[in-house]
Amino acid sequence: MTADVEELRAAADEVSVALDQFQAVSEGRFDDAITRMRDRVNDMRQTAVAGAEAVEAARPLIEADLAEVRSAWSAIQDRIETQCPAE
Repeated sequence: MTADVEELRAAADEVSVALDQFQAVSEGRFDDAITRMRDRVNDMRQTAVAGAEAVEAARPLIEADLAEVRSAWSAIQDRIETQCPAE
């Protein structure tokens, strides 16, 4: 994990925009999963901002938040694969 706080904030902002776009076209089918992922991304952003003064001390918390983001994304992918199978 080598990203600095500004990079993490920028990445979180990009993910939030992508989630908004995805939610707009998903017709409500993934709202709960998207909300959970958005919450995890916001948690990571808040941890990064709070830990800006002590990034090394906050790094384990940020890594835990990133693991939660990955888990939330995995849940979305599983639902997509189930509800929108590739032909």
